[in-house]
Amino acid sequence: MLRSLLILLVCLGAAVSARAASLASLTATGQTRQVLVQWELLAADQVARIDIARNGLTAAKMPVNAGSASCSWTDREVQHDRLYSYTLTAVLRDGSREQLGTVSARPAYDAAVVADYKLHQNFPNPFNPETTIEVELAEDGPAQLTVFDILGQVVATPLSTYARGKYSVLFSGRDLPSGVYLYQLRAGVFTDQKKMVLLK
Repeated sequence: MLRSLLILLVCLGAAVSARAASLASLTATGQTRQVLVQWELLAADQVARIDIARNGLTAAKMPVNAGSASCSWTDREVQHDRLYSYTLTAVLRDGSREQLGTVSARPAYDAAVVADYKLHQNFPNPFNPETTIEVELAEDGPAQLTVFDILGQVVATPLSTYARGKYSVLFSGRDLPSGVYLYQLRAGVFTDQKKMVLLK
């Protein structure tokens, strides 16, 4: 009961087509004495709830309303400077379960203090079908992480934020063909780009 009172859940309605349960995006952000987990579902109408495991133990069970796609959960039951992993599992309306992905974050007394802008190399690389991209934003302001194919076409925008801090972004290439992809971070005057390889 106490744990449920510590849960902050915000779900924004969005229309999605009927598809198997999967993620459009998943991020974990280490903040001051808490971790913010955000995700966007594809085909949310097929999902009854999302179970969130923290370091392998169930931390929250989130009901999903039909048509709800973008959600967030704030974990306040954490200790600063300790690494936490969060695994999301979709419980479908037919009772079956499907693991969606895992991200990690480390809360701190003042996690928002980041000295420089950084775009880290994704890991693993090459990957199939998921990989993690970490970014650091030194100041508040519009920031966007975009993934392009080799022809320069945008295939995904897994992160769009205004808040400084450290972000761990799970990118899925489940619906993409094998090949070389570029990911780019734009934040104010800062721009950096790196290469990753999807091998199926």
